[in-house]
Amino acid sequence: MSVSLIGSERVLSQPAGFECQTRYETCQSLYKDKRFSESAALLVRTLQLHPECENGEMHLLLGRCYLSLSKMDEAEEEFRVVTLSFPSTKPAASALEELFLLRQREEKTTSSDSLALQAQVFLDSSSLISQEIEQPLVSNIFFETDIRQVLTDISQQTGIPIIADNTVQGLVTYEAVDVPLEEALVAVLAPLGYSYRWTGTYYLVGTASPDYPSFLALSETRVYKPNYLKAEEIKDLLSSFYGPYINLNKGTNTMTVTGSP
Repeated sequence: MSVSLIGSERVLSQPAGFECQTRYETCQSLYKDKRFSESAALLVRTLQLHPECENGEMHLLLGRCYLSLSKMDEAEEEFRVVTLSFPSTKPAASALEELFLLRQREEKTTSSDSLALQAQVFLDSSSLISQEIEQPLVSNIFFETDIRQVLTDISQQTGIPIIADNTVQGLVTYEAVDVPLEEALVAVLAPLGYSYRWTGTYYLVGTASPDYPSFLALSETRVYKPNYLKAEEIKDLLSSFYGPYINLNKGTNTMTVTGSP
């Protein structure tokens, strides 16, 4: 914060970042109160008069305001600004999702309904196991215990086989009190970077990376055919971390993703 003198008065000026954040929070509050026009107007003024405030979150919120006002073209333009000007960011991923949903609304065809169903299946995939088997509860305390011993103890308590590949190693400190089996598995495995998958008769645990032998057994493959962006453009928006899991077919504009669910 800086201090300047005007006549005999001391004037405190806030840093630009603070002012930008304040303006954004005001716009966000207006949006949550369903005052979409006011929020959009303030966002436009801020972007015009304060270019230092421009970021992906500003444009994303403006796009959502336009969407709520049924200004589809303006909304699409703002979402595209986010994906093109601020790639590999959380707002860019959200804008990409908004573009997807926007195109579904516009087309209202059987094809778009099918894509929506596929997206819902993908989002709900983590709950499929709960439908296949009853989730037993885990109660135990582990302190710097070898992870393979932890998995053995959980398997013996629940009566469900858990098989770990030869990459699984490390120490675990965790206390479970009547925790559903899969929630316990996530708590034990996620900090060490491991994944699990229900095969129908047992859980397989390992490293879901293309460099490891259990990758295919731990992974699922899904094929996506976007109709609002090129498949290679979508890949470019994602972090390079996901590169090994994605294959493109430019001829058919399809993207194949293989990885842990």
